[in-house]
Amino acid sequence: MKTFSYIRFIIAIQLINMIAAEWCIERKRVLLTRQRWQTGQRIVPRQRLFHTSYMWVPYQYSTIETYYEYLPERVCCSGYHQMDDNCEPTCYPSCSANSTCFKPNLCRCTVGYYGNDDHPLLIKCSPYCEELCPPNSKCTAPNTCTCLEDYRKSPSGGAHCEPICSHSCDVNAYCEKPEICACKKGYEMIDNRCEPVCLQPCPDQARCIEPNRCLCMEGYQMQLTSRYEHYCEPMCEIKCSTFGKCIAPNKCECFNDYKLNTNTSICEPICSYGCENGQCLSPNMCVCNKGYLMGPDNKCQPICSQTCKQGRCIRPEECECEKGFRLAKNSTVLCQPICEPPCTNGDCVAPNFCVCHKDYKHPDDYKYHICEKIISPSTSTSETTEDFTETSTTTEIYTTTESTIDPLKFLKDDFTTSTVDYITEELISKSIPSNTGIKFAQTSNHSNTFTSVTECFKHCQCWQEYDDFGPLSTTTCTEMCTYENNEQCLKDSLCKCDWKLKQMICHLADEESFDDIPSLYQCKVSVLTAEVPELEKRSTEAETSTYLLWLGIGSGLTILVILTSCIIYWKFSTRNSDYLVQYEQQNSN
Repeated sequence: MKTFSYIRFIIAIQLINMIAAEWCIERKRVLLTRQRWQTGQRIVPRQRLFHTSYMWVPYQYSTIETYYEYLPERVCCSGYHQMDDNCEPTCYPSCSANSTCFKPNLCRCTVGYYGNDDHPLLIKCSPYCEELCPPNSKCTAPNTCTCLEDYRKSPSGGAHCEPICSHSCDVNAYCEKPEICACKKGYEMIDNRCEPVCLQPCPDQARCIEPNRCLCMEGYQMQLTSRYEHYCEPMCEIKCSTFGKCIAPNKCECFNDYKLNTNTSICEPICSYGCENGQCLSPNMCVCNKGYLMGPDNKCQPICSQTCKQGRCIRPEECECEKGFRLAKNSTVLCQPICEPPCTNGDCVAPNFCVCHKDYKHPDDYKYHICEKIISPSTSTSETTEDFTETSTTTEIYTTTESTIDPLKFLKDDFTTSTVDYITEELISKSIPSNTGIKFAQTSNHSNTFTSVTECFKHCQCWQEYDDFGPLSTTTCTEMCTYENNEQCLKDSLCKCDWKLKQMICHLADEESFDDIPSLYQCKVSVLTAEVPELEKRSTEAETSTYLLWLGIGSGLTILVILTSCIIYWKFSTRNSDYLVQYEQQNSN
């Protein structure tokens, strides 16, 4: 059996040699070792109770022996040499670079190389690159390209080979050939520098920083117009005023008709005529301050709620009196006449114009400021004084200097005192000496121009209050009082009406009050005096038609309700009768 296995092994080796032609079988004398077991005896002591005995005990032991045997051994065939565990073919002389000896004295290119097979030993193998190498490079290894001399790999990566320029090119240039620089696309050489080219010229305050890209200078920013045109707009860190614009970096300029306030850096409007006592809100538009009103000369004039009679309003609620007048005590609007020297037993009712109290008169033509008690010559001084005080009704009026004022009109219009009701033009003309120089205006009787206040209210539907500037801001109509305690109306006893002028003058306080200033009212809506019967007739006909219409509607609704009630009652009665018949039929059955 052992011989048969050996024969099979020899046959297999020969077959392998025939196929591979690398390995061959040789018989080789080999020194071998083997182990052999043998049996022997040895004396073993055994302890007894009183003595030790010995006995022979068998045992096995092994020995190593050497011997020679011829065994088949695989060795490299002729033309091959062993390298490690393989048989490598032998080529002499050695194969060239990038080639291997694949059979005895036969060479071929390694993987990735190709060559000329004209001579088996002198074959020249060149590397093979599947992809074509880029310009300025060559294939130096399988699928490996290497840049040519004076070229290098692009620093940005990739297989591109760029030329080497020992001196650095400009930032906007590149090394076109070894030691030769050229401008990039979009740049052109100017003074040995590559400058960007912008096809469209850059706007003012800008420069071309990249091809077709402009950048504004410091302090400016690029803006786009409605026509898609670029321009550089200056920037101001502090925003310009509403009516100003930034014309340069951090420099503002006001619009036309505006000026810059250096303290607040705000553009304020300009009013060419000034704006005293007001504020210039827009060019040539002045808004008056509180207490002032725009006058006809486009200037703010002060407003006094009470008219400054015998004076002018110089500040809100403050009057300046005319010559010969002065402000009353604790008042800023009431001007009182000045009499120098002051009146004795009389009232100063006009500049240097005295009115004696009741039962007093001027003693002579040279002491016009003194009024003395009237004494009757027929009785004693004391008795005459008492009697005359009870019966006398005359009032003496004198002036201390020459005057052209109309005393009666002045007193009636401007001053309401206890003595005014007694003063008449005839009394003044008789009482004042001719050497005083007083002149009276020839006027008609005032009583003839006035109309009853009640009649005026009958002829006018709406009275509106006026002042020196026109109608007041209120749009309500003033009514006549119906009760004495109604303060929002006009009292008949305090008003005088002139229907020809459609005006009415009223005092808001009692006639005895000296500080009361009369108010002027104008009729705005008159009562229709014509065609009143026709209007009343039309109104009556309209009221009658309306009454008949509502009467017809009411009658129709009443009839409809009655008919509905009858129908409901009839249906209910019919239903009850049907139930009664059914009940009787059931009982009969």
